[in-house]
Amino acid sequence: MTAAARRMLMSESPYDLAIRLMGELAEEVLTTADFSGGAYAMWGWLTDGLDGPPSYARGLTDAEIENLMRQAAKEWLDLDLSSASVRRYLARWEDWPDSVRQPPRDASL
Repeated sequence: MTAAARRMLMSESPYDLAIRLMGELAEEVLTTADFSGGAYAMWGWLTDGLDGPPSYARGLTDAEIENLMRQAAKEWLDLDLSSASVRRYLARWEDWPDSVRQPPRDASL
């Protein structure tokens, strides 16, 4: 996942890369990787934003969803890869985009 995240941030198509990554993760799901199922689901939901039913997009444009994919990649690269951190990361991305949107800043603060 780390190599894929790096490629995603270097301008490779987030969608195409996520689809390939899901193929790799599917193999891991059947073997020994602890978090590959969660990662597979996360990227599946993100790619469904582009090619799934309109409800998956939740009103976002293709470009906005690709930016969310890049955000997920960047956060992965910045993540402490302890089990607890990976669990929180995957749980946070399960309910995109609501769970990853930043609330508007209060100008009075």
